[in-house]
Amino acid sequence: MTCITDTQYGFRFVSSYQGVFSYEATIPNGRSVGECVRLMCRVERQPYIQPATISEADWELQVNGKLGMVTCYPPELLTNEFVAAFNQWLFAEWQRDVSQFVKFPKIYGPYEGGSFQVLVGGKFEVEKGWIPLQSKADVAKLAGLSFETFGVM
Repeated sequence: MTCITDTQYGFRFVSSYQGVFSYEATIPNGRSVGECVRLMCRVERQPYIQPATISEADWELQVNGKLGMVTCYPPELLTNEFVAAFNQWLFAEWQRDVSQFVKFPKIYGPYEGGSFQVLVGGKFEVEKGWIPLQSKADVAKLAGLSFETFGVM
């Protein structure tokens, strides 16, 4: 679903594969008018599988170290306002999905609960791995979400 938030960022789900969700974001005041960027979000751990081209330790650092983060290039686009707007949109999408699951248990099965996971911006540094650019609490507050409405990933 495409949504324009109060800050006029536009977001659209693109795809998901092996624990990574991909979104497109439109930034009205980006480097060019209406700039579009691809956002990637790791939402679940990916097991280390041989034959991988990196060690298991590097896999944890480079792949699973990104868990709970939204990333894009360049990472400077992941401002506090932008990440909060993305979480506002994600929360609205999550609420819509949950309401459908609850409304139609014969189609989706019984809803077993779950909580919204706030994502923070992240950037990769070779020596340190994935570095969060914000705290979950700061993003939640800026997005207007209380800790009662979501879980901590």
